[in-house]
Amino acid sequence: MSSTHFNTQALSLSTETITLQSTYLMEVATARAAVDAGVQNVAFTWIDHLVHFVFQYIFFIFYPAYDRFYYEMQIEAFTHQGKELPAYESYGFREAVLFIHRFFHSPSTIGSIFPSSRGLVNAITKKVAEAAKNPKPQRYLEIGAGTGSFTEGMISQMKETDHLDVVEYDADLCYLLRRRFRHLKNVAIHHVSIFDYQAKPYDVVVSGLPLMNFSPDFVEKAHKKYVDLTKSGGFFSYFEYIGLSSIKQPFLFGETAREFQQVLDLKRGLVEKHGKEIDNIWWNVTPARAVHCSVSHLREIEE
Repeated sequence: MSSTHFNTQALSLSTETITLQSTYLMEVATARAAVDAGVQNVAFTWIDHLVHFVFQYIFFIFYPAYDRFYYEMQIEAFTHQGKELPAYESYGFREAVLFIHRFFHSPSTIGSIFPSSRGLVNAITKKVAEAAKNPKPQRYLEIGAGTGSFTEGMISQMKETDHLDVVEYDADLCYLLRRRFRHLKNVAIHHVSIFDYQAKPYDVVVSGLPLMNFSPDFVEKAHKKYVDLTKSGGFFSYFEYIGLSSIKQPFLFGETAREFQQVLDLKRGLVEKHGKEIDNIWWNVTPARAVHCSVSHLREIEE
């Protein structure tokens, strides 16, 4: 099918890449990547086009091995040609399917079946926009990026000299983020739990974690991590759904109700120590608010 000089058997792939069972699919993925990189003398038939489309845009949730192999080959092909990797082309439907799939796989960590609206993105990245006005390079951190809605908003506010670290625990979502933003040298994606992540404090920290879905112990540790990772004078921002606690609380009983009340008390204590700025976003599914807290406020109280 292809006269390209790439040897698929000799290529060393990451251990995260699932081995493809079909030699033909490996050839299609390799040839498609070579075509993308402008390699000469690559035969790619209309059947190959159809197979590539089906496995990349329809079956990618159920057979991620092809998708991952194709992008590994794309990196290999562009590197071999001495070319920069192309920017990721966003496909709303494809990303929405992945988002829904991860929601049903782990609803407590995703929080909502609907991606964040533009209004919520603008609100939660407000402190990034303010910090970016500083002529000095700024450092930002995003926790729980999902499919990258907040990430994209943060990047749009940043200067070229600024840097963004993104921490995402879900392997599939982390893989998507790396593909989306791999062409940006000032953005780094980290596949790690936020509790295992170590770094110098940041000017602004943005969290997409739905803390109301977690245990009190998790929430308490997350709050501490927000503070530890935010420099003095900086801000950490998170979001919550308006009215969710009032709707949810009457349906909880026993230990579940007690734990939920503990989470509410922790949240109340957090904003009492740090102060808060709130931006309500009503045109979001569901309505939400962005909460911005200042770490310097807490340190002044403690001192």
